[in-house]
Amino acid sequence: MVRGPTHLSHIVGVLLAMAIGMTAAGTANADGMTTEETRAMMTEFLKYLHSGKEEDIVKFSEFYADDVEAHYHTTGPLGKYFFGREAFLNFYLKGAEDVNFEHGLKVDRYWVVVEDNIAVVRNRTRGHRYGAPFVQEYVHVYYWEDDKIVRMEGFNNAEAQKSAQDIAKRKAANKAAMN
Repeated sequence: MVRGPTHLSHIVGVLLAMAIGMTAAGTANADGMTTEETRAMMTEFLKYLHSGKEEDIVKFSEFYADDVEAHYHTTGPLGKYFFGREAFLNFYLKGAEDVNFEHGLKVDRYWVVVEDNIAVVRNRTRGHRYGAPFVQEYVHVYYWEDDKIVRMEGFNNAEAQKSAQDIAKRKAANKAAMN
């Protein structure tokens, strides 16, 4: 049973509580960015993030600080750490094809919450992977300083990846058995 969305909902609640707690403690706004400034930067950034166009990958990477730290908390090909904008950009320009989505992805943006210099984005991607339907629920947390993303954390339901692989293996086995 895939319980990703339920598990993800719990993660979202914890992340929001952490963000609100940091804001209340005064640590979230260390660089002086206001909620309105961060929201404006996120709005511009999100225009490019999931377009699938190579030129937009370059555009959205410009929002990352040179020394950005990014961590996708998951298993498989998306479970990665990135240190520096170049590593992040290289993954998207050269390595993202390893993710193997046959017909592209449809991205549903559920919401964006911004408080001081922290933005939390809740999305769902849909597509096909390994010949099987793929749905990924995820949350990204962006930390901004001086109009740049200095840290990003991604949380998702990694069970979706394993489920797509399992379905594809069963389909391949059934096809082989029929031949």
